[in-house]
Amino acid sequence: MDESVDKLYVCGKAGLGIVGLPGAVLEPIRQMQASATEKDLIPQLAEALKAHYGRNFGLRPFVVKEQVVDLRPQATIIYADRRPGAAGLCVMPSELNFSPIFMPQRYVMAGISNYALYLFQRLWRDTFSVNDALGLGAFLITETSKLDPKVGPVPDLMVLGADGAQALDRSRIDEIIKVNDQRMAKFASSFQEPTNASP
Repeated sequence: MDESVDKLYVCGKAGLGIVGLPGAVLEPIRQMQASATEKDLIPQLAEALKAHYGRNFGLRPFVVKEQVVDLRPQATIIYADRRPGAAGLCVMPSELNFSPIFMPQRYVMAGISNYALYLFQRLWRDTFSVNDALGLGAFLITETSKLDPKVGPVPDLMVLGADGAQALDRSRIDEIIKVNDQRMAKFASSFQEPTNASP
């Protein structure tokens, strides 16, 4: 909703994404950025997030006699590191007190993701280049934002490679969105039947 808040962060060689309320987790993420090393950051990050929530919002109990209504700010951290031998993909949801959940697949979606997941499964090709993947990633966010005002509409994008994570600047993202708009215009016009030019 708030385009002034970044939701992607380079932390050491890993990429971090925030799903949900960014302000609830920015302090531990910025602290982790300042002290990040080449090591696996997942244990330290999970502990820092849990301690931050414990101090400010409390922790959620798991063994209870009746259902607990979680009134704390909802946030999920997505951790991604594509370097050889690295952890890969991991999600840390506030609902589970930021316990790491490792994802075996090559992608993960969180938050308002049903529509984005549908589009991804319809459009993704294993032959995509990095630029193709960036275009699709931007498309998933901008299209989802048209259905829900809590999403986007301008995406943050990051490339994860063998050398680490690198965030894209706004001018590059704007160009990707422009190309996507041209693609959508062509797709929409493909539904039009050709008109007969003769009288």
